[in-house]
Amino acid sequence: MRVEGADRLCNACKTTEEKLVLWTLPQQGRIAHLAGDGTAVPRSREAVVLAEELGSPFHSVLALQGFGAACLAAGRGDDAVDSLQDALSLARGRFVGLFEESSLLAYLADAHLLVDDPVTALRLAEEALAVSRAQHARVFECHALLSRARARRAIAHDDARAAISADLAEARSAVEESGFVAWSPFLAREQAWLAGEGP
Repeated sequence: MRVEGADRLCNACKTTEEKLVLWTLPQQGRIAHLAGDGTAVPRSREAVVLAEELGSPFHSVLALQGFGAACLAAGRGDDAVDSLQDALSLARGRFVGLFEESSLLAYLADAHLLVDDPVTALRLAEEALAVSRAQHARVFECHALLSRARARRAIAHDDARAAISADLAEARSAVEESGFVAWSPFLAREQAWLAGEGP
């Protein structure tokens, strides 16, 4: 299937191989994050270097996002924050890759949780949720709701349990509507905590 405008988006690429690498290599970090696999950092870093070499801001956004997700999976919170913040700043500053804005914000919220900054994580998760809803992006909405539930759990306000339960219910609905079941194990973990069955 041909994607309209794909050639324009990748006009920095000289070969079909470069196009494929710049589209697929960043996804390794995102897949690693979903799988809990901390070994994707070196390959994800390759995508960042390649996008920089080609001078492609669009692909740099995707590569920095993939690298940030890989760092999350590897437990490298500071590296994840730096990479994801760079990706978000580049996307907003150059108006490229903004279809990933909500995802970037949700990953950044997760990264701030990893570095023990739940207040910032909650703010970013709420921003991610607002963006995903404005874009009607149900898959990203699920990630934003999950990130917000985690941040609320970390802050542990008195009303956190009810708010977390509502977030998880909304996220389950988003999973059912979108069919993106990759978030289901993460939701199950939060639900187990809510039921007193998890850490």
